Amino acid sequence: MRAISVLAVLLYHVGFKKVGGGFVGVDVFFVISGFLISKVIYDDIASNGHFSVLQFYQRRICRIIPAFVVVTVATLVAGWFLFSFFVFAQLGNSVIYSSVFAANIFFYLSSNYFGLTSNTQPLLHYWSLGVEEQFYIVFPLIVLAVQRIAPRSLGGIILAFAVASLGLAEYYVRTEPTAAFYLAPQRAWELMAGSILALPAFPYPTNRILREVMAALGVGLILFAVRAYSTKTHFPGFAALVPVMGASLILWGCDRGRTVTGALLSIKPLRLVGLWSYSIYMIHWPLIVYARQLSPTGGMAQSWLIMAAAIVLGFISYRFVETPFRKTRWVYARTQTFSTALACLVVLVGAGACVYESGGFAARWQKSVNEMLAYRSYDIMALYRQGTCFIGNQPWSGDSTSTCLHPSHPSVLLWGDSHSAALYKALDDLFRPHGISLSQASASSCSPVLGSTNPNNPYCPAFVDTILDWISRTRPDVVILAALWSVDDDVVKKLDATVDRLTQAGSLVILVGNTPFYQEAVPEILAKRLLLGDPNTLDENGDMGSDLRMDYYLGKRYAANDNVIYISSKQTLCMNTKCPLTAGLGIPIDWDGDHFTREGAELAVQRMFTAEIRKAIFDRLALQDRLGQ
Repeated sequence: MRAISVLAVLLYHVGFKKVGGGFVGVDVFFVISGFLISKVIYDDIASNGHFSVLQFYQRRICRIIPAFVVVTVATLVAGWFLFSFFVFAQLGNSVIYSSVFAANIFFYLSSNYFGLTSNTQPLLHYWSLGVEEQFYIVFPLIVLAVQRIAPRSLGGIILAFAVASLGLAEYYVRTEPTAAFYLAPQRAWELMAGSILALPAFPYPTNRILREVMAALGVGLILFAVRAYSTKTHFPGFAALVPVMGASLILWGCDRGRTVTGALLSIKPLRLVGLWSYSIYMIHWPLIVYARQLSPTGGMAQSWLIMAAAIVLGFISYRFVETPFRKTRWVYARTQTFSTALACLVVLVGAGACVYESGGFAARWQKSVNEMLAYRSYDIMALYRQGTCFIGNQPWSGDSTSTCLHPSHPSVLLWGDSHSAALYKALDDLFRPHGISLSQASASSCSPVLGSTNPNNPYCPAFVDTILDWISRTRPDVVILAALWSVDDDVVKKLDATVDRLTQAGSLVILVGNTPFYQEAVPEILAKRLLLGDPNTLDENGDMGSDLRMDYYLGKRYAANDNVIYISSKQTLCMNTKCPLTAGLGIPIDWDGDHFTREGAELAVQRMFTAEIRKAIFDRLALQDRLGQ
């Protein structure tokens, strides 16, 4: 089961599209972990009449700390050579939190729409370790307390906690998805599912056929989630019940009796990968991050190499790091175990603090490089009108309507996600001299289409309904739709319906196609070129593949519609996929991988809103003005 879990996660992270739900491997891990750890606790109580918390923590230290320390140190060393000061400083901060078993809290607190991408956070996968360790700290204490007060109620109390945790997860996945994903109270029920199965009095089936059906169904549920789930799935919440139930059914059916499923899961290759799974998991994500730093567009060959390297290094870590520390005599000396582990963690905290407080040791780079990298902390608050006309994970308010939406004519509405917010100032500079009022309605992770939903922004549907209602009432002359469009039939159908709705309201629709998306932040691409003395400020390695398909598709789809103008970044901004990385005077066009700086937006508007498109817009505005008179 551990092998299936880690392989699902590994395949998902390296980018295999057919395992879009591979992230559920972590949830399967949680069930297994809860089951095994709880069994240790229950067995100690049954055999000794008591449970030693210190002995339990000692076992966890010997199991977790050695590989954790080695991988964290290696990650820091690699970060020194491969990361800019901006990213390296955040790595140092994540080391601090991870070393006090709070990585999940760090990534929750630092997770925002414009935060560092996963490709620049090599310890991101430690969030699950944080959840587990926090559970291990609290759960044994709960068991001890219940054993002393009401031992016969242990199962019921654990079940009650699990149900409450699941309810909390479902509530937060709908209101604050990041908290639902990262925080232990919303994830504890998954570990408790294993804890319930491990209860001594928990009934196990004796009928062979029933066990076979349960185990096979369990595998089917996990494989279904791996194949059918994606980043669009509202997860964890109730959706996590599928992989959690799958893992529980396998344990329930196979733990105390033979099954075909159990035999298949016990074949030697899977058992070996299962033994190495902890080290594979710990190593795989830093490998992916640094491989993508060295080669952002490595393709499937790179993915296969990463997988092979993760498994090989996982075996090496298991053999030479995990195993020796669990089998040597010194681990039986409790004082030595705790003191050594504490010393290692203190050193890691100190190292992380040095990196973070020094700002990532910016002095490693020359001045011009640091000046370029400073754009990674670009202030967009006023430029994008963040918090008022560009909202994040929050509802659109009446104040936003009165501040950002102007019913007077002639009028233009800019509507979309963060990519629309990036264009606001440049478009306002274009229209304002002509007395044209530009309204703005932007929401992160929210496409401007009917029925728009996104797990990362639960307020998106209400936002879309509010803006469509405002459009129906005020009938803006021109509506500019700008977003990160996905190559998805469902999105295109919703876009068609939205365009029909807007044109029926009498609006001219300007549909802005996808602008380039880079796997690395543009300032970091340019900084690397400065270090190498490369003067080239054009790029052909942006992730334009899906953009070009969508570009061609949308351009052709709306070509015959007189009320829709499609703007292609391929044909205007990028000049046949050779995309500018600077907007003049060495200023990067984007401050991250796909959001414009002010100068970048000005260049984009200048190139994308050609004289012909401007004439069409101004003609429509003049016509509407005369009709209004």
